[in-house]
Amino acid sequence: MFPIVIRRIAVIVFVALSLWLSATNLFNGLQSRRQVQDDPSNWESRLQAVKQKLPAGTQDVGYIADETLRSQAPTNGELVEFDLTKYSLSPVIVHRGVKSPWIIGNFSARNFDGWLKNIIGAYEIQDLGSGIYLIHKTKP
Repeated sequence: MFPIVIRRIAVIVFVALSLWLSATNLFNGLQSRRQVQDDPSNWESRLQAVKQKLPAGTQDVGYIADETLRSQAPTNGELVEFDLTKYSLSPVIVHRGVKSPWIIGNFSARNFDGWLKNIIGAYEIQDLGSGIYLIHKTKP
């Protein structure tokens, strides 16, 4: 009789734990889905200053981010941010690299000054907040 009680308690604990974990995963999934749905509008707000600062008639801009400094392939998050940047700045064409006179920098830390000077030479930079920088090459 004793082993039957233990088995029943074990089954009840297992079922309760499974239900709790399933509910937690469902809640976390709904939260992350809601966050992803908000990302485009949040990103568009972050880039509003770029839109205002770009000179009228600018048709294309470059884009560099942390992965450029690390000389590594971009992470999924960095790819999403690049896509959101293209979406937010449309109809301006955004492409990776520093060939355009205007460049958007998306950096998590301000450790890029030496790199920029070596790669593009003379430039002016505006910190637009939230890790977004507008870089203007002063010599083509």
